[in-house]
Amino acid sequence: MISARLQVLVTAEEAVMSQRNNDYGPPTQDFDRTAQVLNALGFRFESPGKGFGNISSHHVALMLAAVKMSRLTWSPTMMDSWVDLAGYAACGYECAIDVEEETHADSDKEDNGWKEPVYVYQ
Repeated sequence: MISARLQVLVTAEEAVMSQRNNDYGPPTQDFDRTAQVLNALGFRFESPGKGFGNISSHHVALMLAAVKMSRLTWSPTMMDSWVDLAGYAACGYECAIDVEEETHADSDKEDNGWKEPVYVYQ
């Protein structure tokens, strides 16, 4: 018999590495599309000391994890929510790495002076 902790991790691995990649694309692309929709709707995040910025794919993973944490406060023994939380953590980490790699790649390119405008609803 495997431990409850291993059961959650194995089930999360099966979920994030399964058919979902074929159905929705890899989480880096799926969550990036979601971030683009949220940004187009005017949502932004506030970084302490840095002001407002665009939502990135790893922010989407954090938002989805927050939904699962909220549900777990209501039903703490719901294994499915624990599994999803572990899956969002894994996908969020992959997204964060992807964003960091893109940031470094962009900083290596020649600066053409164009800056993307940031729109903030207040």
